[in-house]
Amino acid sequence: MYDQKIEPIKVAHISPAALVHERDLKKNQTDVLNIRCLVVDDDLVILKYVAKLLRSLGIKNVIISHQNPDLLYKLNSGLYNLLITDLEMPDLNGYDLVLGINKNQSQLKTIIMTGRSKNECREMMSTNLIDEWLFKPFGLKEMRSALSLLALI
Repeated sequence: MYDQKIEPIKVAHISPAALVHERDLKKNQTDVLNIRCLVVDDDLVILKYVAKLLRSLGIKNVIISHQNPDLLYKLNSGLYNLLITDLEMPDLNGYDLVLGINKNQSQLKTIIMTGRSKNECREMMSTNLIDEWLFKPFGLKEMRSALSLLALI
């Protein structure tokens, strides 16, 4: 699944002057989905793959982050509708990241990606603090299902 050829993506550069207002985060009914999504993973291949899946589903405003200082800057640079993060990264635990962010952005929907099994994640899943889980390997079908369950598409 991950051996598909992935086209390079352009990472959106965000400045504090480009803050998004909550009214701008609604679905644009005439064209593409006006959803602002942050994807966090330590693996650039996974980041590009997830961004490509999201774009193919109509989510064009996809910001990727794979380093801690970069992540903190992006988190503080505006509102997001969706956060997709890997569970396990060298410097960061995706579950703890979501817990910290949820205090500040109550409208944020969250998805955790993981290579662990459902049994290994059962305790975290039982808290219902994460909106949806994607178990690797996943593809377009699973991403579409997760976004649909979150009423984002």
